[in-house]
Amino acid sequence: MIVKQQPPVVFAVGYSVRALVEAFWYAGFECVAVDHFGDADTLEFANDRWIQFQLSDRGLLSSDAVNAIQTAVTEFKRARKNAVFLLSGGMENLGGAVEQLRDIAPVIGPTEEQRRALRDIEFLHGAALVAGIQTPQLQYGEVSHSGWLWKPHSSAGGLKIVRSEFAAADSDPGYWQKFIRGEQIGVSCVIDPSRCQIIGATSSFDSAEWSGPSEFVYRGSIGPIALSAECQTQIEGMCDQIRASIGFFGWLQFDFIRDDRGALWLLECNPRWTAGMEIFLFARSVNPVRELLNINYLNNSIRIEDQIGKFACFAKAIVYATTSINLTDDLIAKLEQIESLADRPHAPQLIERGHPIATVRVGLKCDQASQVEAENRTRLLEELRERASRLEACLFTNTLRK
Repeated sequence: MIVKQQPPVVFAVGYSVRALVEAFWYAGFECVAVDHFGDADTLEFANDRWIQFQLSDRGLLSSDAVNAIQTAVTEFKRARKNAVFLLSGGMENLGGAVEQLRDIAPVIGPTEEQRRALRDIEFLHGAALVAGIQTPQLQYGEVSHSGWLWKPHSSAGGLKIVRSEFAAADSDPGYWQKFIRGEQIGVSCVIDPSRCQIIGATSSFDSAEWSGPSEFVYRGSIGPIALSAECQTQIEGMCDQIRASIGFFGWLQFDFIRDDRGALWLLECNPRWTAGMEIFLFARSVNPVRELLNINYLNNSIRIEDQIGKFACFAKAIVYATTSINLTDDLIAKLEQIESLADRPHAPQLIERGHPIATVRVGLKCDQASQVEAENRTRLLEELRERASRLEACLFTNTLRK
């Protein structure tokens, strides 16, 4: 944890860090974005402090990226400001790159040994077993029938996960996991030396609800959703087991399947900021950044309650390109007029088929929300589709989401 002194300048590092940078902005922290896209919203919330995230052929940060990060950290030190790194999407698979960062400034996240353990499905299954959480069957050899998923070790955002009948023989190293039918949920926690705190839970949209370039790619989330007392106790027990085993403190986000009986099946763990954590920022004003850093004061007067309304539930969904799009300045200007659009492209570019265009977001205030989660899910999906249709109408003539 960070000592309760002047908050540091935080470098948010990952393939896409807009939501994390936005969370820091609401919490009143200085932030530098280190990501691949540098979209308009990331630049805005980071006050144009952006370094492009680039990797070498060996999976390490490129020399240009390292030099730019080192230069920025040195400049802050000269201004008597400490710098720290916080990890976002994709970094759970890049141990070498994280160690490069650790040579420059402190990293708020797992050590390399802890990272390996948290990405080891056998270790996670052991911790889940102690806590009474079920886990899907695993297989490392060939499987002879359908009903299995191929899960590469390096998969991020579900993009490379495929059913057994579609898996290629030359796929990246990984393992087979038995397919469990149910609702995919994400549970975000923060572990400190004395306890585990569940920040909240979200439910992910599936391929029948929202289109995407592959069946299991991350499409979006809705939340917060309710967890039974039994499930909460089990998750806290698993966190306690992880802390006792490897001494880990910080963020953990678990992916589960919740079956029709309400039982949890553990899929994997991400020791970083995840896409669904943005939901808590807008729903009931829980900022995971504040929960992680345990800072009792802010370095300016910005507070989330003053910036946005409190929502009983909130949803986000990624709009993927169904065909290649040549974004011009005129098109970008039109996209800027769409309400509740995030991850907006900031410069003319070619967006290839299957790549994200932007994110649509919508919330229900307390006086609008139902007590039934399914009803809220239906309403929010309808509004998300309507906003996605506006986006697509700007890009394609007479093209609307069905």
